[in-house]
Amino acid sequence: MSALDSLVYKYLLANGQTEAAEALKAKNPKVNKSVAKTKTKKDLKVIF
Repeated sequence: MSALDSLVYKYLLANGQTEAAEALKAKNPKVNKSVAKTKTKKDLKVIF
């Protein structure tokens, strides 16, 4: 899954659009791994 897809997935979940997020997840079943990696990188940017 691309980084853009994982960012869109996180955005949809954050804004309460779970139906759209689930549709994206069904289309790309490996979304959870990408989201976890992206979240870690983003959190480190915020810290520093």
